Amino acid sequence: MSVTLNYQLSIFGKFTIAPLPDVITALMNKINTETQETFLPNIINSQQIEIPSKKITTVANLGFVTQDQQYSIAILNDRIDINYNKVNDSDVDIEMFYAFSVKALVVIMDYFGIASNRLAINIQRICEFDSFEKLQLCGKNLVASAAYYNDKEFAEWSTRINSKVNINLDEHQEMLNVITDISSGQDITGQKAVCLFHIDINTAPQNQSMRFRKDSLPSFVQNAKDIAIRLIGDVERLIMDDK
Repeated sequence: MSVTLNYQLSIFGKFTIAPLPDVITALMNKINTETQETFLPNIINSQQIEIPSKKITTVANLGFVTQDQQYSIAILNDRIDINYNKVNDSDVDIEMFYAFSVKALVVIMDYFGIASNRLAINIQRICEFDSFEKLQLCGKNLVASAAYYNDKEFAEWSTRINSKVNINLDEHQEMLNVITDISSGQDITGQKAVCLFHIDINTAPQNQSMRFRKDSLPSFVQNAKDIAIRLIGDVERLIMDDK
């Protein structure tokens, strides 16, 4: 059985939101009321390169984070992320996170009156092996490689698949990229063999119209979440069969 390291719900668009004091207070109160979590302000500093003048400037963006660091919100230029990061032994259910993240993102989109041209969910999970030999065997079974590697041990391996599917969203069809990355790895001590898999489901970038509004989120998340749940089960069976 795999364990979730990270969930994310994101929107992309054409907007710039300054971290003004009155905005921080009002938005924080609205998010906390709607989600029943306690978020605190967290200013996110990033660097921006100005090509004509060859200058690097520091840009301050608005963010929020819960006291236990489990949930965070990043309101960046042209992108907003709602995140869950595993910080203790508890494991947040996928249904619970995405219901929570839709509430938070609806509040933000409604407060600023913004629309989006792309939507995405990302999920990172980890599965532990009891030996590096079994992790290598898993790679041999999953990854087609050149004949040179037939009698070699895999020091590391990875595989990536993207399939495009159509869903009904806001009474029209949207194309989704459904991407799964599976790779070998180690824990931070270097002692445990682990398999990481990352699921990225996003609306295709070809259509850049700002067509997604707050009411688009529940339908997109439901469709993407259903695909992700099926993928998680499929990947776990692939990995567990090789263990």
